[in-house]
Amino acid sequence: MSEPVVHADTLLEQAATIAAKEWGASQAGVCRLPGENLNYQCDVGVLKLSVEADCDPALEEAVQNILAKAGLPVPQSIPSRSGEALLSVELEGVQCPARMLRQLPGVQWRNEASSPELLGRIGGLVAQVHQALEGFDHPGFDRTHQWSLERAGIHRKSIPFIHDAHFRRAAERAFLLHAAIDLTGCARGMLHGDANDENILVDGDRITALLDFGDCLEGPLVADLAGLRVAARRSGPCAGRRHCCGLRRDSTVGPSGTAGAVSAHPGEIGGQRMHRRGAGGGRSGSCDLVFAPQFDAGRAPDVC
Repeated sequence: MSEPVVHADTLLEQAATIAAKEWGASQAGVCRLPGENLNYQCDVGVLKLSVEADCDPALEEAVQNILAKAGLPVPQSIPSRSGEALLSVELEGVQCPARMLRQLPGVQWRNEASSPELLGRIGGLVAQVHQALEGFDHPGFDRTHQWSLERAGIHRKSIPFIHDAHFRRAAERAFLLHAAIDLTGCARGMLHGDANDENILVDGDRITALLDFGDCLEGPLVADLAGLRVAARRSGPCAGRRHCCGLRRDSTVGPSGTAGAVSAHPGEIGGQRMHRRGAGGGRSGSCDLVFAPQFDAGRAPDVC
């Protein structure tokens, strides 16, 4: 399933009609939110219309319900007039899932200064997500999609489409580094899959919401931290400086396979047990993965 190819005003009109019919929302003031997804803000919440081929809103609902019960700041679905949280509606002649989520306060992390206190809380929130989802089971648990960091190599074939020669070389090296890292020794579990500076809302140094579980999937827990590390480098006035990235996994995997807590630590993110493949394809020893603060095309990844 793909997004219907129609004029934006037509989609907006249909979204407003769905919101009014199924959730009693006012059609006045409905607007589409920024981003590639069909999310519409209205007076009762945020209407989400899922048209992606690999979407699994039932999985998202299951994950968000567990996290909400754990006391984490995630959006909850508002039951429709029929009492259901997840509906199937018609959009341009195509049936697609629809939900209305409660709107949570705050501004996007990318628009706020990244203090050490905030970074520590963001890292801690992701650790809490992983811990709350330990043992999670669902029919869609083992799904995958094109945004999976573990499967990033599938996009290597697209490098020739990069026009700038410098960026082509950088992309080629990045894929080579990705292929050289063995993730089999990492603790695995359910990931948010897209924990970044757009999907985390804050109020000063306080986290108010973790949004958009559309990319949640099973994988190595360190993948969520890798995404945070990138977001931390570009968010706030300290973006790009080594000491703005205060995310580090302080303890190794416990007996049950659960990741340890995450706390603020300038310039590092690591602590998951990982391995780098040796010349013969075997492991060259375990290590705490530490993402280098700057990309250096002349040196190997500092993972051991």
